[in-house]
Amino acid sequence: MEINEIKSRLPIFTVLSKYSLKPGKNNHIRCPFHDDSTPSCKIYPETGTYHCFGCGKTGDQIQWIQDKEGCSQHEAILKAQSWIPGQLSEETTNITPTKAMQTQKPYSELYPLFLNSIERSDKAQRYCTGRGLDYKS
Repeated sequence: MEINEIKSRLPIFTVLSKYSLKPGKNNHIRCPFHDDSTPSCKIYPETGTYHCFGCGKTGDQIQWIQDKEGCSQHEAILKAQSWIPGQLSEETTNITPTKAMQTQKPYSELYPLFLNSIERSDKAQRYCTGRGLDYKS
């Protein structure tokens, strides 16, 4: 995904919410980059940018993440990409069949325990029968 696409799909308000910041009147916040007693940082949602009239910090969503996290631009881009609604994280997209099988193995080991529990509970059996499920198979 290109940087411009990330910026267009990630509202700056989403980035701010990740840091528990919510702009007040006229989209101003207290600047987290300096000791700010009154809201001097203006958020521009139309352009996805910000500017602090107190300390002069300015930038976009990526720059905000870099400044807050103290990370590289590359790391900030990856973090921003993971915050895009509906975007799969890198960890999710890199699941190998082996990892999937390791995840499924514990579930397959639990199945006999659940089945045994159903066989010992009249209430569970009535529930299964009422739902048209064959708990004996």
